[in-house]
Amino acid sequence: MKKKSYKLNGVDCANCGIKIEDKLNKLEGVYFSGYTFMTERLNVLFDENIITEEKIESTIINTINGVKIVRKMDLEVTMEDIKLTQKKSDKVKMILFRKRR
Repeated sequence: MKKKSYKLNGVDCANCGIKIEDKLNKLEGVYFSGYTFMTERLNVLFDENIITEEKIESTIINTINGVKIVRKMDLEVTMEDIKLTQKKSDKVKMILFRKRR
């Protein structure tokens, strides 16, 4: 599991940040993405065994025209992050269980 912070340039409104979040959250292997418009930072929690950083970065750049990644930083994965991944995993299992019936 890995957590990265991206400093973005070219995100003109909070709605554009939400579009990037939504696109990333739909990718397999991404557990969480959150954009803060005021600081221009995007945090992404993902499983590096399922999805690559290059795929995440290309998704960020291709979602909104003119967006650039200015800087990227590794962040420490916390216990809260791990709980978040477990909740998402449980939710997926619950949906699959319902579909089997």
